[in-house]
Amino acid sequence: MLIEIWERLRGYDKWIQAEAAVNSWKVEKVFLRRAKGGARIYGWVGKGQIEWIDQTGVRHSQSVQLSKGTLVFKMHGLSPIVIRYDPVSPSIFYLREHLRYRVNNIAQVIIGVFVLIAIAAAILRT
Repeated sequence: MLIEIWERLRGYDKWIQAEAAVNSWKVEKVFLRRAKGGARIYGWVGKGQIEWIDQTGVRHSQSVQLSKGTLVFKMHGLSPIVIRYDPVSPSIFYLREHLRYRVNNIAQVIIGVFVLIAIAAAILRT
């Protein structure tokens, strides 16, 4: 629901939908930060190249880097992905699944903050 609203506000809903081929994809384990105890915390980053053909038959290719999320691993299997590209500038594309992943992460952080505030408020009342 929120993503559809965002797409309408940004005009992505008017962009042309296309299937993009994942030509190469590499998933790497990368260092993120150190925990309080000094332990190293790692995450996953996917890097690669996607390619699509616009409505005039011109082939476009872009480098993509995604951190974490299921899309990284879906692309690792070299499955085609759905994108939308700008009809005025077809080399500019929008990847809905990437936005969905980012929105979910932000929502989890916001919910976590509200839970902590509720817990703190309950403790302070006693």
